[in-house]
Amino acid sequence: RLNEADLLRSVYERIPSESVQLVCSSVPTPYLERLIAFLTVQIEATPHVQLHLTWSKVLLMTHGTWLCEHRGAVAAPLKALHKALGRQYRDVSSVANSNSHTVAFVT
Repeated sequence: RLNEADLLRSVYERIPSESVQLVCSSVPTPYLERLIAFLTVQIEATPHVQLHLTWSKVLLMTHGTWLCEHRGAVAAPLKALHKALGRQYRDVSSVANSNSHTVAFVT
């Protein structure tokens, strides 16, 4: 049951944002690669922008030293995470720009 995607997603989405720091600091380093890959999938699959940014920031800040020391082992998941966050940034930016142009036209 621990590797069921729906169960993992459900738990991930239910962790309060103020508890993300505690959860991230409790993750053992052997699981970081899998957690980063899971986070990447969630960024691409669900629209919870704030949740994904919170998890990404806290995870990278908490385990940044270890990730730098073992960058060869986690290069692929980190690159995928970077691409997913960049894609989400472009999507949100285009919606925000569209909305600002609409507001400017209406006013």
